[in-house]
Amino acid sequence: MSIEQALEDELNGAASITALIGDDQIFPVVLPKSKAVPAIVYQVAPGGEHAGHMEGKSGLARTNVDLRVYGSTYLETITIAEAVRLLLDRFHGVMGTTQTANVRSISMTGPYDTFEPASQDEHESVHGKVLSLSIWHTESTS
Repeated sequence: MSIEQALEDELNGAASITALIGDDQIFPVVLPKSKAVPAIVYQVAPGGEHAGHMEGKSGLARTNVDLRVYGSTYLETITIAEAVRLLLDRFHGVMGTTQTANVRSISMTGPYDTFEPASQDEHESVHGKVLSLSIWHTESTS
């Protein structure tokens, strides 16, 4: 199980999030053109690591993930970003419901603002906030 799948599952399973964005509004890497906001897009960011020790692999890894929260208004984006922060900041334990991962801790930086201007082929202009997660979790060593 990948930490990305567990994160998506955790967000989709949280009533505090789906009440704000609806069902099936969380996507990897890019917001599909056919989907409207509000939505959340996640992407693995640089800087992760696989921890080890003198005897080899430790089974502990850090994955950095950027969550981009999009809304049709700035206020909507702030509200969704705060709900995500409350759910994930300092999270530890089993993440996800059907796709699970053992998370040791999540630390978060941000949010910072972003804006996606409209183009002829894409969505309307949308407001966004980026939250950067550093997720320490266990991983398979074989």
